[in-house]
Amino acid sequence: MPSALRVGLVVVGVATAVYGVASLTGWWLGTPPWWETRGTLTLDSILRDDGRVQDPSPPPAPELVTLPAPHRERTSAIVTALGLAIAAAGAWPRRTRSTTP
Repeated sequence: MPSALRVGLVVVGVATAVYGVASLTGWWLGTPPWWETRGTLTLDSILRDDGRVQDPSPPPAPELVTLPAPHRERTSAIVTALGLAIAAAGAWPRRTRSTTP
């Protein structure tokens, strides 16, 4: 593997791992795309378990709301592990061919 490719793998892997750690420790690099999901607030989301409306007032019009994404911490951990694996693949020592018979 050419050394430029190996350096590129290490850089991309470390950057990915840092971004994954940042998403787990307070978003100091911004909110990752997998952390929140957008959904609509509808009548189904304000019904009680027995099917009755929680508030007797008319239901609100559907609006776009931000909801926590399921398994967001697990996704951040996977991104971190993937970054470390990519960096390790780039940093793994090369085998040298022996020229002695």
